[in-house]
Amino acid sequence: MRFARVESYCEWFATVTCGRSVGAVERARSSAQPPAHRVDDVVAGIRAAGGRATPARRAIVEVLVGGRHHQHLTAEEVTERVQAVLPDVALSTVYRSMEALEELGFVEHLHIGHGPAVYHLAAEQHLHLVCESCGAVTELPQSTLDAIGEEIRHRHRFRIEPRHFALSGLCEECAE
Repeated sequence: MRFARVESYCEWFATVTCGRSVGAVERARSSAQPPAHRVDDVVAGIRAAGGRATPARRAIVEVLVGGRHHQHLTAEEVTERVQAVLPDVALSTVYRSMEALEELGFVEHLHIGHGPAVYHLAAEQHLHLVCESCGAVTELPQSTLDAIGEEIRHRHRFRIEPRHFALSGLCEECAE
């Protein structure tokens, strides 16, 4: 029942973080450091869901929250950034932590192109378009595929979960 956890977490996360003004959210996103309130909110959510909030997991959350833009990082990239702060954290620890955070509904992985899986916070749910030529990734609101998903559900009695993969094609620039 992981999806119920993700949905309830997203509702909780939205309540905690989206009540801020748009200006505050934009200022938080543009800072070089991870917004402390978001890291603390996610760590509190991990504890509330019965998960362990270890220093390594907190550092992983800081990496996923940090930066100027939404991050799609491989486990290796997360490890490299975590090791800058906690040098003794091994790649295997990051993989186990990512798996635990995903089971709790706080992190999602997806496949962009033919490379390794990338990870991001589940509260930042969106869809991905990936250019097969230049590799550019475009993010779309999750609601973009709602009508198609509903059509598939009615016709085929199948519920799609499009967040797990990227739709590939050509961006406008490469298509010309």
